[in-house]
Amino acid sequence: MNLQLPDDVHWKLEPELRDLLPVENTDIGAAIASGEAEIVKQGRFRTVYRVHLPKIDLFVKHCRPANWRAWLRECFRPAKAILEFRKLRAAAAKNLPSVAALGCGKRNGFLPGDSVLITRSIPNAFPLGQYLLHMLPQLSEKDRTRKRQAIARTLGRFLAELHRAGVIHPDLHPDNLLLSWCNENPVFHLVDVHGVQTGQPCALKNSLRNLALLNRWFMLRASRSDRLRFWMAYSARRWELERKEWPPVLARELEILTQSSNFRLWRSWAKRCFGKNRRFMRLRSRGIRGHSVRDAESGQLSPIMSDPDRPFREPIAPLLKNSRSSSVTELNFAGSRVIYKCFRVGSMWDSLANHFRRSPCLRSWQNGHAFLDCLLPTPRPIAVWHRRRFALCREGYLITERIPKAEDLHQFLQRLQTLPQPQRSRRLWEALDELGRQIRCLHERGWAHRDLKATNILIRNEDTIRVWFIDLVGAWRPWRLRDSRRQKDVARLNASTLFSQQLSQTDRLRFLRAYMNWNLHGKRGWKGWWRAIANHTAAKVRRNRNRGRPLT
Repeated sequence: MNLQLPDDVHWKLEPELRDLLPVENTDIGAAIASGEAEIVKQGRFRTVYRVHLPKIDLFVKHCRPANWRAWLRECFRPAKAILEFRKLRAAAAKNLPSVAALGCGKRNGFLPGDSVLITRSIPNAFPLGQYLLHMLPQLSEKDRTRKRQAIARTLGRFLAELHRAGVIHPDLHPDNLLLSWCNENPVFHLVDVHGVQTGQPCALKNSLRNLALLNRWFMLRASRSDRLRFWMAYSARRWELERKEWPPVLARELEILTQSSNFRLWRSWAKRCFGKNRRFMRLRSRGIRGHSVRDAESGQLSPIMSDPDRPFREPIAPLLKNSRSSSVTELNFAGSRVIYKCFRVGSMWDSLANHFRRSPCLRSWQNGHAFLDCLLPTPRPIAVWHRRRFALCREGYLITERIPKAEDLHQFLQRLQTLPQPQRSRRLWEALDELGRQIRCLHERGWAHRDLKATNILIRNEDTIRVWFIDLVGAWRPWRLRDSRRQKDVARLNASTLFSQQLSQTDRLRFLRAYMNWNLHGKRGWKGWWRAIANHTAAKVRRNRNRGRPLT
């Protein structure tokens, strides 16, 4: 693709770059744009290109003050590209590992405007997050383990040296660390350093806070062993540099800080799915208001939005659910099968209530994306909208991805009866272990689920058992998740399988063992949990009996 840079840019280039640019181009911008460019990252405020020139490969970051806050900031400080250029030169002067800055530029004029940063590309270097998610799993088990452990140790020593030098990266996440390999040893470089702070060697409190920013990503994706390996390498290197003991108890404090930081981050993301940003967009039509993900094709949504009830009148497959409150069916959307759900409005009071709170349809949409942000397994919501009449929300419609070859927990238990006894027991125990682990993750990440029942849990029975949560209307995030709330959630699931012939008391105890993680925390307190869950289950059965409602 062709690289488009502003014409009226005042450039400041290192002599090294001037010698490597094509000599036939007198204009600097044209000389850089003459190479073959590809977009690495694109957003509202910046676009990052990788440019291949005959003698050198460059990264070109085009920064834009795209809103009034960014515009005002640049009235009182240098442009972002110029600021990052100065920080990279200061880092090179201190021999800190970072990318080499080759030039910067800003549009001519006194007012804030676009700015450009040019850096040298590092051969065979990848963002750490991209490497761990996409490249490392392709290796053999032996190589994967060896490289993963080497990355954990080297990263710990690398950050210890940065903190000893007084360097704090305020946006420390894996994609701001470049990873390359030298003689089978990992080498790290800092990128995106415009906000990096330098000063005296970091104190204990500031070091832990900075490490918690990085650990937010690893706490959800890395094992406890690798995180402990990283911490031991970090503390050992700090001791070598400072001759000061770092107590092992700080590893637990780092985990607590990371969990609190994650909770704040997830709460700050809660309303993103209702805005207009790089991930979501708004839907507007006659009598329709809603939201969708960016990659949903508007041409596919328009026919459905024009007559939302037609898939239920003329279904292409049998209705999965058809009750007074909702209907569920399947659709063909963008070349794949999706789940389409209608939330009905029973009375005018429901419409009035939806005016003062989020409707069940919008709660399912919001909770679905919040679950995905927390890496909790659930089908991705694609689009949501409401019919509106007299400024009130009427029927709601939700489209979500369909999990192929998945069935709910009741169907899974019934299908197990067709297997031979040894295989049936093994698959059941695997499913109970995975289900207990996922519900534990649900609670550890601050979520409760009032409607956690067997029909709202999908299981795919393949080589590896996988579990998904669906119908998230009853999910919520309390400020403090107490043990009594956790026990009620587990009791709700237990009540929904109370009369199942496939589950014995031993199987339920196996689930509780996986949920309470006996391998890590031991058996302490399990009898109290067993009695509390039994009491909550009995209370649920009595409540449904008094209301004349069967257990689902």
